[in-house]
Order: sequence, then structure tokens, then C-alpha cells
Amino acid sequence: MIDSWNDLYELDRSIRGCDKCAPLFKRQRVNPGADDSPVVPSPVLSSPFRAQILLIGQAPGLREYATGMPFCGGAGQAIRRLFEECGLKPELFEASVYQTSAAKCFPGRKLDRGRLQDLPPCRATLRNCQPYLGEQIRLIDPSLIVCLGRVAMEALDALRHRKRRSMTDALGRAEEWGHRVVVMLAHTSGASTLLNDEGNRRRQAMGLECIASAIRALGLNK
Repeated sequence: MIDSWNDLYELDRSIRGCDKCAPLFKRQRVNPGADDSPVVPSPVLSSPFRAQILLIGQAPGLREYATGMPFCGGAGQAIRRLFEECGLKPELFEASVYQTSAAKCFPGRKLDRGRLQDLPPCRATLRNCQPYLGEQIRLIDPSLIVCLGRVAMEALDALRHRKRRSMTDALGRAEEWGHRVVVMLAHTSGASTLLNDEGNRRRQAMGLECIASAIRALGLNK
């Protein structure tokens, strides 16, 4: 147990000190028009602890980049509300859910048809981050893993050596992975159109039921 704790703290230090993507980020702007400075590698993740639930997002957003706190922006607040609806008390969220992303750093924003949008993490960034995600799962050893959106799903599927699939195929499914349960949800950023479809909304609801069941089994609803 002592070794696993030490390893987890060493992993956390390695992730926070990583600057492998610095050459890539020099070309990206933090918030075009408002902050045109290049993105600085700044990994955002929970402080190290052995959590029963692991939440994997796509990448930190602008709010997370500014504060250094995971899932504190709009998408983060939305997923916290979903966990509350599944029975997890808000005051238990930080102590029960380790929060990370497929890409550990904010990739910057872009102006698209007059609207500012977060850039998706590029393949090189995801390749650089993939070993970190695998080690986080191994050392944290959660009972429940929740993936938000396609990028998180694909990152986890790559670690599990699964064939590529669509987000619709994975949405709402509870999948066993060893002693763990994995649930795929649509991203809560509001940019996804996945839940415009009634069938996908039903799949999402099934996934939330699976999370609620896992929360009850872990005794986190009390």
C-alpha cells in the first residue's frame, strides 16, 4: 500500500511537470481576441488519492486553465449535477471522484464562424497523455470509470485494446473491465448534438441508471 501511494504521488508529480506538448501549444492561442498569448502546458487533474470513481473528460477548458481546478467550468458543473441526480451528495464529490482527462492540458481556443470554441486535443497530445491515463487507472484502481464524450471513450478503448466504434454504439453502456464498471456518457459541454436524438437520450438515461446503481453499491448515496 505504501508503495502504491508513493507511486501515485510520483505519477502526479510527473504529469504536472510534463511539457512534451510545449512545441505544439506555441501555435495555439489561449482565447483569440481576448488573450492571444500562446498556451502554456499546465496539466489539470485532481490531487492524488485512491478514489472509488474515476471521471475522464476530453481536456481541461479555459476556466480550468485559469484556475488549475478540474471540472470547474460549465461542463464540470453539469456533470456534478448529473452525479447528484445519481445519488452522490455534492459534498462527497471531491472526496469520491478523481477527475482527469484524456488530454491533461488545455489545448487553447479557436474562432469558428464568429464563435470562440475550445480546440479538440490533437492526436500527438493524446498519444503523449495516454500512458499517464493508463497509470492513473492502475494506481487509483477505481471501481467505477465514467467517460465523458468521444475523445475520452477512444482514449480508454485504446488502453483496453478495443476496436474503434462510434459514440452512439458506446453511449449509456455499462461495460465490465476486470473488477471495474465503465460507463460512457455524452459530453456535458453543450456542444455535442448527440442528445438531440431521442434514442441517444434513452441510452444516456440508461448510463445514468448504471452510475446510480454503482453509487448505491459503493455506499456513496448515504
